Amino acid sequence: MTSPPSPAFSPLWSLPLWLIFLMVAAMFLLGHELGVQVRRRTSRDLAGEEENNEGIGGNYLTASLTLLALLVGFSFSMGVDRYNTRSHAVRDEANAISTTYRRLDTMTEPERKTLGPSFMHYLEAREAFASADTPDQIRAADLRTDETQTQLWSTATHMLAASDPSSRGVLDAINAMFNEAASRRAALEFVIPHTVLAALLLYGAIAAAFLGYSHPISRRYFVASNIQFVLLAMAFALIIDLDRPRTGLVEVSQAPLYRATAFIRQAEKARAASRSVRLAPSETGAVIGQP
Repeated sequence: MTSPPSPAFSPLWSLPLWLIFLMVAAMFLLGHELGVQVRRRTSRDLAGEEENNEGIGGNYLTASLTLLALLVGFSFSMGVDRYNTRSHAVRDEANAISTTYRRLDTMTEPERKTLGPSFMHYLEAREAFASADTPDQIRAADLRTDETQTQLWSTATHMLAASDPSSRGVLDAINAMFNEAASRRAALEFVIPHTVLAALLLYGAIAAAFLGYSHPISRRYFVASNIQFVLLAMAFALIIDLDRPRTGLVEVSQAPLYRATAFIRQAEKARAASRSVRLAPSETGAVIGQP
């Protein structure tokens, strides 16, 4: 059974940022040109309008630009809030993984040795999720995470049934680690509603049309208008980029998770080396490290 499509996996994921910028800028330029042409075709008294140009469409232009500024600020704030939520989710999961690993060290060696491989398989699944940058890769990492969670939880609960007094704390840590993984997955789908983005694009085009309508017929202010539309398209593209945490220029750093997994692997290598030193027989049949 396949999962329903996620709003985070919209076509915006697959579009390059530069293409989004060009599409938005073109839409604003078309809206501006539409306003200019409507003004020219509906103008009756050219001289009178040139003298009173400031009043032609001025109120409508001010209102539309004010509303557009509010929408841009509101959408940008939503994007930054979601970016911070995803960043905090990465940090919280890294902390939960580190806590679980330390809880494993409180267990006796036979149980610790049994649970260790399942825990390392889970780490590999979470690293795959962190490095995934396409919808298909994320779904595959999700499936792998579910499988390793089932395996890890089954092993841990089996040890609890064996009455290991230290396994209760391990189970609590593993459960918290799983919860952080679920929260992180939910944060990935926590995107700006597409209705808000569509409204922002529509109001931008309307404001561009009013700007073109308010210009004097004899003058186009071509350079100034284009610069304004370029800046507005850049703002829109930045909002979209903030809402795509795995692609684009503004990406959520996975460094906390990678640091945690790197530390755990290094600790496991040191642990394995220490165990081999303690157990390796010397030429006389004694154990290295013992007199």
